[in-house]
Amino acid sequence: MQDPKQKEIEALKTASKIRIQAEFDSHTYSYRPDPYSDHYDYNNVDGWLVRLNGIKFPRPKYDYDKDEWDWSWRYTPEGGRSEEAKHSAIENAMKDARIPWEMLKK
Repeated sequence: MQDPKQKEIEALKTASKIRIQAEFDSHTYSYRPDPYSDHYDYNNVDGWLVRLNGIKFPRPKYDYDKDEWDWSWRYTPEGGRSEEAKHSAIENAMKDARIPWEMLKK
């Protein structure tokens, strides 16, 4: 399944400037492992969210079992909340968007 923001992600490659925002996020997602049960399980997700010109990375993955997008993905480099981990998350977002680092020098 194609990412719903694929055209916007492709446009990043020709953008005159790339605005980068990165934040460490902690979130708990609830889900029902059995759709016929009232029992919920919880998944704690800690990691970096990066926005390139407002587009959130990492991009969601499509969960074919649930027939929906899974937004729980985060960049989780070693170092947790450190500046080094933040820069690693930004680098991963740039790779995911297929944006060359040379664009940052503009």
